[in-house]
Amino acid sequence: MLFCASLQSSLFHWIIGWRPTVQLALVILVYICLTRPPVEGFIFVVVSCYCVGLLSVMLTSLNVFSGLCIFVVIQIVKNRVYSPGPAYFTWTALSAVFGFHFISWMMSSFDVRPVAPRPLDWLLEVLLTSLFVRLLYNFCSWIDKKTKRLSLTELNS
Repeated sequence: MLFCASLQSSLFHWIIGWRPTVQLALVILVYICLTRPPVEGFIFVVVSCYCVGLLSVMLTSLNVFSGLCIFVVIQIVKNRVYSPGPAYFTWTALSAVFGFHFISWMMSSFDVRPVAPRPLDWLLEVLLTSLFVRLLYNFCSWIDKKTKRLSLTELNS
């Protein structure tokens, strides 16, 4: 997670050179929230959002709050509708990327200097992230198989 956060906060900005970038850390956060028990996902979200907040110019508290909101929404949706596959994961991850920006923008409106909304940047980040979602899903699944980590669907069956 820290490696992905470092990539998206430094290397991608150095290579691409403009603001919208690939949200690798959020994709891994969604994978953990979908495939792990809620307590483990909650701890991971708090720790990873805190670390990502330290690597960005965004307020750390706002980053953690937005991550927790994404966690709660994913848990609610996962309990209602869940399909263990890459298509469901892709839509969930891309919704989380857009939702993270929307939640952080809404919460920053309570700040002294609210952040201006940038919906085109948000959509561009969703599109850029969509190029890497399947690759990260396969990579995380491969790591789970190599470490013999059972997913929630395997535990429940």
